[in-house]
Formats: sequence, structure tokens, C-alpha cells
Amino acid sequence: MKRWLFILLMFPTILFAQTSNKCVGETINAWVDTNISWDYKWSVSPSIEFTGQGTPSITIPNIETSINIAITVTNSSGCDMTEWITIRVDECPEATIYFPNALVPDGTNKTWMPKYENIEITSLEIWDRWGRVVWIWKGKDFEGFNEDGSAVDGVFSYVCWYKDLVSGRTNQAIGMVVVVH
Repeated sequence: MKRWLFILLMFPTILFAQTSNKCVGETINAWVDTNISWDYKWSVSPSIEFTGQGTPSITIPNIETSINIAITVTNSSGCDMTEWITIRVDECPEATIYFPNALVPDGTNKTWMPKYENIEITSLEIWDRWGRVVWIWKGKDFEGFNEDGSAVDGVFSYVCWYKDLVSGRTNQAIGMVVVVH
């Protein structure tokens, strides 16, 4: 009993991965918390190419399907221990944003607003050619009028700050929109 307890104390191996759920095309990094001088043998099922065999950590790029990762650690006395983890891979939602380039309030494109999925718009402004703010987004579409209610015509610039809800990154988009009454 004491010998078994001693062997368990010699193996503080814990298998880690960045997350147990990943999206198709992402990279997985997995590692163990052990003594760096021990021997490491990784196996991935189904079989996939990876880097790091024989080291305490591996990298698996461009994951396409759910996998099982196993690590066998052998200490200097020849005793070994194996741990494994399952990484689930799903088709993940994409963050997309599209900015229309024209607004015809009396025609088919009556309002202007980006079309988006998995995006949070944090700021959106439209400026005239002199750099004056024509419109600031406050939750409603641009209808081709200044803040004071007067109609605008011409080519206008916009700047949009938004958060990609999939990656968590903040982005900026700059472009132009034509308004014709």
C-alpha cells in the first residue's frame, strides 16, 4: 500500500488543454504538469499530425473533428501513468458584417444600417465631406436626414466600431455611403 501511494505522489500529472470545446480550424495546445526530465508519449485519436512528441506539450493545428488526446508519462524509475482528455470540435458561428453603399429614402433602400450576425456595434457615425457629423447611431437605422431633421444628399463617410462576439476582438470599419433623395 505504501509503495502504491509513493508512486501516485511521484506522478502529479494533470493533462490540460486550452478548452474542451473548439471550433473547426482552430489550434489546440495541450500540456501536462510534470517533471520536465521524464519521458512523454502523446497519442491522438483519430490520428492527426501534431508537434511536440516527447515533450510536456503539443500543438495540433487546424483541428477538423472531435479528438481524444492521451499522454503517457514515464518517470526515471520506469513507472508510467496515462491520462486522457476529449476535445469536442463543433462548427462555430461566424461573425459577419456587411455595410450597404447606398440609401434612397424614397426608393427601395429606405434606411441604411449594417447587416450583421454575432456582432455588437459599439459606435457608428456618418460624416459629410467637410468632416461634420451628420448622424450618430442610437439604435435606429439612418434614414437620410441630419440630426436636425433636414434631408441630406451626396457621398458620406462612416466609421463603425464593433465587437466580434465570436473572437472577442474589437474592430473598426470605415467606408462610404451614397444618399439620394
